Amino acid sequence: MRHWTIALCILACLPGLGISKTISPSLLPDSLPKEGRYRLVFVTSTTRDGLSSEVDEYNDFVQSVADASDVTGPLGLEWKALVSTETVDARDNIEVNPLIYEITPIYLLDGRSATGRIPETNELATSANLFAFDGRGARPIGLNITENATILPVNPPPFTDIGGAVVHTGTLGNGAASQFDALGGPPNRGRGGDAYLSGDGAYQWVSYDLTAPAHFYAVSEVFSVPEPSLGSATAIIAFGLVLVRRRHR
Repeated sequence: MRHWTIALCILACLPGLGISKTISPSLLPDSLPKEGRYRLVFVTSTTRDGLSSEVDEYNDFVQSVADASDVTGPLGLEWKALVSTETVDARDNIEVNPLIYEITPIYLLDGRSATGRIPETNELATSANLFAFDGRGARPIGLNITENATILPVNPPPFTDIGGAVVHTGTLGNGAASQFDALGGPPNRGRGGDAYLSGDGAYQWVSYDLTAPAHFYAVSEVFSVPEPSLGSATAIIAFGLVLVRRRHR
């Protein structure tokens, strides 16, 4: 019994070893990398209000938008909304908190890195830098590419005086919930961003009416292109079982 217990423990650790969902390069837009491990982000082409205090409502919304798209639907990925409520921070909901989650690159569907490039190294910024507005990482570029890999139209009047395209987030520049402007909180005002702005303006540009429709950012789970090698993982499992057998001889 102990043999299988240890083997199962090792399997549970495999996500930390780089094992993730695999997507065929043929399913991806031509602009995206055809190898490696990364995540995707888009802004929804459709809108809804920000009145709910339940983060899963927003996750379900962006998931349904992704599933209905001819571009993101075939990928079969899990998507979560970049939103903060009074009880959940966006950086934890979309799993980019570097103290907890794996750090991976993140791309828009047009192939651009979601946070541009880190000036000091010219390396692609990672998901940990998605909220790095302290000067040590890259600031995000305008996240105005939809689930259909098209540019989100600018808001029609009367919203053009508010911004290019308003996005409900409830989130501050560090990825945490806005203390007085989280989604679902009173008095129906929430932090909103503009999909056409760079830097923290993409998330926390304006205090916006939560009863009004706005767009949402969606971030995918980590995936691999092409299929990752299982050789190292298999070797680790075999090594663990050998150790157990030797111990009980």
